[in-house]
Amino acid sequence: QHLLTFSLQDGNVQGVEEAQARLSFLADNNKLWSQKMLLDIGSNSLRFRDASSEDELERYSFRDIYRCDTIDTVKHFPSLLLLICQRANQKKPDIHFFNCEPMQVGAELICEDIKGAVSEVSSSSKMAPDAERTYLPKTSCSVSLLCLICNKLDQKYLVRLCVFAVQCLFPNRVNNVVPLVPQTILNHCFDDIESFMGKLQQTAEASNILTLRKKKKKKSKKQTAEGKHDLLAEKARPPSEDEFIDIFQKFKYSFCLLARLKSTIASPSSEELVHHVFRPLDMMVKTTGGPAFGASVSSPAMTSSAVSLLQDTLNEDEAALWTALGPNWTLHRSVLRGPVAPYNPVFLSGWKPEAVRADGQVWEDPVESQHKHEAHRVKQEVRNT
Repeated sequence: QHLLTFSLQDGNVQGVEEAQARLSFLADNNKLWSQKMLLDIGSNSLRFRDASSEDELERYSFRDIYRCDTIDTVKHFPSLLLLICQRANQKKPDIHFFNCEPMQVGAELICEDIKGAVSEVSSSSKMAPDAERTYLPKTSCSVSLLCLICNKLDQKYLVRLCVFAVQCLFPNRVNNVVPLVPQTILNHCFDDIESFMGKLQQTAEASNILTLRKKKKKKSKKQTAEGKHDLLAEKARPPSEDEFIDIFQKFKYSFCLLARLKSTIASPSSEELVHHVFRPLDMMVKTTGGPAFGASVSSPAMTSSAVSLLQDTLNEDEAALWTALGPNWTLHRSVLRGPVAPYNPVFLSGWKPEAVRADGQVWEDPVESQHKHEAHRVKQEVRNT
């Protein structure tokens, strides 16, 4: 079973240890969508083929294989195969993880066969020791992030999502102190964004397999094969328009919360998290065919502090994306034309803040509270002029 591919060329992972940690997190949270594959060791290349259709999905020359190893430290996968491959036109390699069946052909046997085949054609020492030293530095990074990786597969872009743990997002969570409500809400926003990106990954991979099968024009007469095709068709169905709107809203809401929490959180800071949140936002915009759809999402309105945070934080590419999303994203509520509908986030987990806070006060949405605070401040400034 092919589990995940990480592209170092995109800079989203720094090494095997980080990639392995993210694989473990996805497995712990049942967010892996694996694909059964056949690994064919030929005379001069290694092929990945779909187990059902036998279509070729990927091919690497033996000279492109930098590393092949087994890993026995991931609890969900007792027979895990690691492949690191880099083609001549790639600046940095890809990391592939496969779950092998130990009772059939385990990872160790497959690894030995691949290494044996590679050694026969590696007189030029393609297995360069500095490849790992250059591209796969060891890291102790435990920061929680959201990111997307785009890999090219058979000249079509296949979305691969890497969702990183939210376990170290806030210092007080690490210390087992009950987090503030805005922090908890932000976590739930990230959870829903993660879930949606996982759905996009599933859709893209299932669509890719269906496309390859249609090219072969193979029609199975077996009922079980038809059932598998129906399941793939169901997985290939894209999310609804309402689901896309909901996630765009949660991106905006997250930016407002990050601005609100700017003086509260660190390691990572609000500014650091903004950069990481822009990665999946960029993919959302590309998935919807450009900025027009996201630009139409007016609610929730941006707070003045959120606009300032983005103005002060974004790099050139991020600022271009933000500007392309238009006034609903770049202007705060007080300068927008016309009213903006109120926003009440609904989370997939069903979680809701307590109606009454621990101090007896009625709970108020932190972003709406920020809007009121900013409006009051503007009125005070007008009076003082």
